[in-house]
Amino acid sequence: MGTSGKKESQRQATQLTLEIWHPNCWTLETTATVDAGMVAHSVHEYDGLINARVTAYADRHDDIAELVSAIDDSELTSRVEWVTNYLNPLLRTYAAGNVAEELLIRFESANSIHDAILSRGFIANEEIRIIDGYEYWTVIVTAARSTIQPR
Repeated sequence: MGTSGKKESQRQATQLTLEIWHPNCWTLETTATVDAGMVAHSVHEYDGLINARVTAYADRHDDIAELVSAIDDSELTSRVEWVTNYLNPLLRTYAAGNVAEELLIRFESANSIHDAILSRGFIANEEIRIIDGYEYWTVIVTAARSTIQPR
C-alpha cells in the first residue's frame, strides 16, 4: 500500500540521459585517445576490485587492439581480458561499428563513479555507453523534479 500526501504526490519517476565526465576514469581517458567506444553491460565488485564486462566496438580490429592496449597500460586498471568463450551465443552483444569484442576489465572502486550515481537514487536503465571521453548513462530516478538537479 502506497503513501499519500502532497510531498509524495510531487515525486515522480523520471528517465534521464546523463553525459558524464569525471576525473581519474580509465574509460574516459582511453576512449578520448582511441577511435573506439565501449558499452558497459555489468559492473560488480568482487574480491576488492570492480569487474566490468564491456563490449568494445570500432571500425577496425586494429582500433580495438589499440583500445585494449590503452586500457592495459592505464594506471587506473588492474587487468583487461579478452572474453573468447561464449556459453550462450544468444547473449553476444552487437554494438555500433564494424568490429565488436567482449572484454572483462578489473579496476579499483576508487576509479569508478558507479557507486556515486547509484547512492543518489539513480537506477541504471540501460547499458553505459562510453565514447570520445564521455560516459552516457540512461537512468531512472523517483523524486520531485526540483531535487533531481542537485543530486
